[in-house]
Amino acid sequence: MKKILLLMFVFVLCFNLVHAYESYVSTGAEYPNVETNQFRFENLKYEPYPVSPGDYFEVWIKITNYGAQEMSDVTIELEEEYPFSSYDGEKEINLGKMNINQQFVVKFKVKVDDGAVERVEKLKIKAYENGWSVPAIAEFSIQIQTRSASVDIASIETDPKRIIPGSKAVVNVNLKNTASTLMRDILVKLDLGGVPFTPLNSVNEKKVRKLSPNEEVVVSFDVIADPDAESKPYKVPLKFTFYDGLDVLQSKNYTVGLLVGSDAELQLDIEETEVYTKGDSGKLIISLSNIGPTDLKFVSLQLMGSDDYAIIGTNRVYLGNLESDDFETGEFKISSISSKDIPLKVLVDYKNAYNEEENKVYEVNLPMYSGGKAVAYGLVKKNGGLFSIIIYIILVIFVYCWYKEWRLQKDIGKAFKIVLVRWIKKVIRFIRPKNIKRIIKETPKKFKKFLRE
Repeated sequence: MKKILLLMFVFVLCFNLVHAYESYVSTGAEYPNVETNQFRFENLKYEPYPVSPGDYFEVWIKITNYGAQEMSDVTIELEEEYPFSSYDGEKEINLGKMNINQQFVVKFKVKVDDGAVERVEKLKIKAYENGWSVPAIAEFSIQIQTRSASVDIASIETDPKRIIPGSKAVVNVNLKNTASTLMRDILVKLDLGGVPFTPLNSVNEKKVRKLSPNEEVVVSFDVIADPDAESKPYKVPLKFTFYDGLDVLQSKNYTVGLLVGSDAELQLDIEETEVYTKGDSGKLIISLSNIGPTDLKFVSLQLMGSDDYAIIGTNRVYLGNLESDDFETGEFKISSISSKDIPLKVLVDYKNAYNEEENKVYEVNLPMYSGGKAVAYGLVKKNGGLFSIIIYIILVIFVYCWYKEWRLQKDIGKAFKIVLVRWIKKVIRFIRPKNIKRIIKETPKKFKKFLRE
């Protein structure tokens, strides 16, 4: 009797071992269902598909009592094995009694580990009757794939940051593989159609053979801006394609902003001045020329104070917009204090093409002259102009009288003395008080008579 019982125990133990062995059958596209001597497992679906590292998904499993007898207390359990674990902590579901051919549908929320790589992993589900030592285990294929396309732009830089019209620049595109699998055949294209840039010594397409997980690579494009490129930002399409870890062709489109512009190139000159010598007061006109390719807005001039001159009136003039290859003038009034050349300091305020406020102090030299040089150069008129004319007329008349007397006397020395004495007597008679009163009294009458005639 004891031998019979021992043989029955060994038979049952061997049956359970075979039962457990036969349940290790892979599922997936090739084997959607798993059957054991006691259970039939069906993977109805899992969502989302594919699943992503760090996320969770829901899986629905249909379980059928496939055996020849009912089971009194059945439990279905999620096997927590990397990279899968229970999302909500409910990894066991008790079904209770299962009749022959009875079916149940169970759902598990499964967490995918953050470090999971892109590939097919096996999710294990156990089914057992409480009290049995060996469960039935089924494996289901779960596709893991990162949610994004996995190659991203880490940064884009240009050297220089602001490209001068007609000059060269380098556009550096920093690509990074943010996935956990190898990316290959990365083709990067900078689309320069419709923008004032031309590829320089290279093409506008670059290829990277492969990019390992978390690896970065810099793809550089040499370009040159058109000489007549307007100072403003330009939108340049950037496109790239690559094959991901599942050998699927992916593509991405970006827009790169390239800035065109240059620092302002200004020239200040003294257009006109009335100040030439120390102590002069008058207007001072300063011209501002834009000799660069960039248009300027809201331009103003401010004449800064100095110990060499005093500013009369306003020291600030608004000029408005100043286009390339154009000029405007600002007028000031000053009084010179120094006799040496005066350095005029002028503050120029403006906004560039990007509405950025800029200002710079320029210095322009105002030459100063001595009184004699100013007259000699024709910069100022010599004082006493009317008096000089009268003297010249008197000298001409004196020489004429001298000449007439010389023709009479035939002696130049004697003629000069006679004319000189005669003129001295006339001057003495003219300056007598009685004659001066008479002249003053008769002058209006003679002037009226002159007007009537």
